[in-house]
Amino acid sequence: MTGGPLHEFREWIETSQQKVAEWQRSMDERLRHLVEGISPFASLQKEVTGLAQRLAEVERKLERLLAERGSQKSSDTANE
Repeated sequence: MTGGPLHEFREWIETSQQKVAEWQRSMDERLRHLVEGISPFASLQKEVTGLAQRLAEVERKLERLLAERGSQKSSDTANE
């Protein structure tokens, strides 16, 4: 006898483990490509959010400067 049922079972287990390992490597590779494809968009979204915040800050400063300029003109005309 060359191993019998126990030997066949061990071979089946080893083959199954190899197939699971191959499947896992394949899924890891697919997920890595998927994440790499998404990552640039996440980075871009972060950059757009930062630019939107900076733009909002510039708009607030502009409104404040325009308000100060308007109040200065009002006081200048009142003093004349």
